Amino acid sequence: RVGAVNPLWGVYIAPNDNVLVGAYGLLGYRFDWLGIMPYVLLQTFEGTVAEVAAHIHANELMVGLNIRPIDVFVFKAECRHIWFPGGYVLAGRPVSLLQFQLAWAF
Repeated sequence: RVGAVNPLWGVYIAPNDNVLVGAYGLLGYRFDWLGIMPYVLLQTFEGTVAEVAAHIHANELMVGLNIRPIDVFVFKAECRHIWFPGGYVLAGRPVSLLQFQLAWAF
């Protein structure tokens, strides 16, 4: 990829982005009863983001529950926890999120 100029500092950074490590693992099981599926996902990312001239290392743990009472309707609840082993991103503080989703396929 072509390089980029950081808009804040005017520093040329090449390449535009660079992913050093990216991986995830997903473990889940769907039960017959109401199509309930608990799952756990763990992922990691390490790379350089040119727009902020930063090297980012982030890990994320997701724990969720999908409920599919019928084939065309799904309810999803998910808790995410993201932490930055190298610090400095978002003041190095972990971020936790809780999200809900309803989906209807027609």
